Amino acid sequence: MAKTNRTRAREAVRNDFREFMQWALENLNQNDDIVSRLFAFEVVKQFAETPPKFLDQKNKELAAEVHSRVLAELAKEQQERNRKGGRSSRKGRTRWTLKNPNPTSTIDRHRLRSRPGK
Repeated sequence: MAKTNRTRAREAVRNDFREFMQWALENLNQNDDIVSRLFAFEVVKQFAETPPKFLDQKNKELAAEVHSRVLAELAKEQQERNRKGGRSSRKGRTRWTLKNPNPTSTIDRHRLRSRPGK
């Protein structure tokens, strides 16, 4: 019985992790709602710094990796904003998803989509 409860707890934690991270990554892509972006960043940070007890090592590493990449991207955005002297545009931001751990920046995706002759 204890093993079954532990297995269910691990599965519940894994599902919650996936749902929260998916929500957070979607909201990190919001340019117009700064509050949602900040809260989403805090969700990612929380999973990276203090993961739930039954979260498996693979997902702990994923949370830490996403957190470090988001920090790097935010620092890059801040540098661009400081360099331009204003607010950064959405085109220069990176789109984050769980399915794409090595994201392409939005501007690069637009270049790939708008190939001449197509």
